[in-house]
Amino acid sequence: MGFSYRKSVKMGPFRVTASKSGISYSAGVKGVRVTKRANGKVQTTLSAPSTGLRHTTSTSSSRSRQPSWHATGHTMTPDGREVDFRCHHNHRTESAAVECAGTVRKQIQRGQGQHLITRVRSTSASREADRQRALQKEADHQAKAASQRAEALQRRERKEQATPRRAEEWSHLHGRNDERAERVNRRRPKRSQQRRPRGWPVTGLIVASGAVVLGAIIAGLAGNNSHSAPATTAGALITLGILALLICGSAALWRRLRRRKRDQPHEAIADGPKTPAPWQPPPSTPPPGYNAGPYPSHTAAGYLPDSTPPTSTGSAPPWET
Repeated sequence: MGFSYRKSVKMGPFRVTASKSGISYSAGVKGVRVTKRANGKVQTTLSAPSTGLRHTTSTSSSRSRQPSWHATGHTMTPDGREVDFRCHHNHRTESAAVECAGTVRKQIQRGQGQHLITRVRSTSASREADRQRALQKEADHQAKAASQRAEALQRRERKEQATPRRAEEWSHLHGRNDERAERVNRRRPKRSQQRRPRGWPVTGLIVASGAVVLGAIIAGLAGNNSHSAPATTAGALITLGILALLICGSAALWRRLRRRKRDQPHEAIADGPKTPAPWQPPPSTPPPGYNAGPYPSHTAAGYLPDSTPPTSTGSAPPWET
């Protein structure tokens, strides 16, 4: 165990204690005492005499810290490195930190004070690599732009070469459509005169009508016994016949409407693709409400045209020159 020292001096309600850690002060009476320890803590003790009860609270010291500055910055070393530095001093003023930063910067530029370097930002090799990457990126961009321009030029050339071919195909298609229209119009009267075969809707209508009639006959023969087999068969025949009549009738009506539309005369396609109308110059007559005097007015609502000829100081309208 180490050596220790403790000495107390009491002066009435006050007490001064000297120990190895420092000097502490206390003041109070029996039951209440406040102590300021050497480490800066303040201790309050409350006790009840002759009972052994004691309550102690302790608070930390509130010492105000002085502001400090560190000299930091970045500079270049003799071997071409860009580095950050930081000094090891706590300066009380900002001007002292700035002055120390200038001194440390000069030392690092001379090749001294290498222990103050905190980070290497870049070297000559890394800067050269960055420059090469930037040049390569610019070259790739230019090559991509050149390829895009070449592709656009090729597309334009292909479009120009395809224009005559498309016109020839259009004319050929137009001729084929004219020939087809003539053949269809020639054969149409012959087809209308021929007897058209019956389709499945007509056959279905005939069969459904027969089923309904047959079911009615069976129902009449069955009599009033609705639970017999003939009555059940008659009901099924009538139901299926009515359903078939609805389906086949709708199909026959649809085919009839389509045949009527098909029997109409065929129209040929118009000659060539549609082209925009050519540009026409504006009319040579003056607009209504135009004043041919020295101060023409185009926007006056309800303005009547001036019938007097222009004066010598005025300028004639463009359609009279």
